[in-house]
Amino acid sequence: MTLHTYDSDGVVETRLVHDVQRCATTLLVDAMAAADPEPEALARFRDFLVAALHHHHRAEDTDLWPLLLEVAPELAEPLAGLSAEHERLDAALDRLAGTDLGRGGPDAVATVAEVHDLVHGHLDREEPVLFPALQERLPAPTWDGFSQRTVAAAPQTGIEILAGLLHEVGDDRSVAVVLRHVPAEARALVPAMRAETRVVLDALGVAGRLPELVGALERGGG
Repeated sequence: MTLHTYDSDGVVETRLVHDVQRCATTLLVDAMAAADPEPEALARFRDFLVAALHHHHRAEDTDLWPLLLEVAPELAEPLAGLSAEHERLDAALDRLAGTDLGRGGPDAVATVAEVHDLVHGHLDREEPVLFPALQERLPAPTWDGFSQRTVAAAPQTGIEILAGLLHEVGDDRSVAVVLRHVPAEARALVPAMRAETRVVLDALGVAGRLPELVGALERGGG
């Protein structure tokens, strides 16, 4: 994850969340190819991913995009295109939610791969539109309010996996930005959440992949 000291909180927070999404979708693909992933861990990780991505898309479409259009109305067309991609992504996520990953098979593998490819392609198209707008156009207090609302409405499904992956993927500054609106008593649980995330990744047979994935992000890859 390439981070600059001059990046706004909006860019820092969004980049880390996106990089977690990149890693999580790749880890799920890898888990489907692992020797003997635990079915319960597959379902748990899948449920986290589906809930987190649905929430992320909804927050952008219904809250962030209107805020951006107030300060950058010329973004109407690209943001509409990104929302259309969200609809396709959410349909794929619904298919993933209804798939029995524990049985494996070509249909399950194809469904996981579809979500991976859609998410990675979407983020690669979204960031060149979104990051400059967050950096240059959206006032910091406006972003702060959006971030606070998004954190408050975050689904609890797999929240421990999200917290664990944030710390595995991000550096101290970016994690602090993402978690700044989380109550202190919840932040105190993060070490236990990180440990639980490692248990899940071990059960999926993919824990060893994280350093490689994070290294690729730091080099500018997906």
